[in-house]
Amino acid sequence: MDIHQFLVPPAETARRKGPHDRIVMSSRVRLARNLKDAAFPGWAKKPERTKVLDLIRPAIQGLAEMKEAFAESMDNLSTLDKQILVERHLISREHAAKSAGSGLVLNRDETLCFMINEEDHIRMQALPGFTAETGLVGDRSGR
Repeated sequence: MDIHQFLVPPAETARRKGPHDRIVMSSRVRLARNLKDAAFPGWAKKPERTKVLDLIRPAIQGLAEMKEAFAESMDNLSTLDKQILVERHLISREHAAKSAGSGLVLNRDETLCFMINEEDHIRMQALPGFTAETGLVGDRSGR
């Protein structure tokens, strides 16, 4: 699947509405985890990173929250694709610089993104923002 067909058009992202859209432009929570007995991505050789990617990506894609997700290896994305993902805060600049053995899995509504083999083996990023579907701002109580 082409990333440009998957992503919400830029004009639509600017019009997202929710109960607190006058206050919150965006919010993000990151959780990083690493696998036991696997070298950190910055230290690992390409075969080790590829092995970790091949282990983690299918597990993430199998999650109910990731149904119809976009999943790709970083070496299959163009420089422009990576820049778009960085500008939308879906991946980090460091992850955009990665190639073979690194990847991402992004859910359909662009609120959950997994960076695989960035600085950590898994970096999950939740971008709940102020969407009407979730009503999340800050914690679950809406504060």
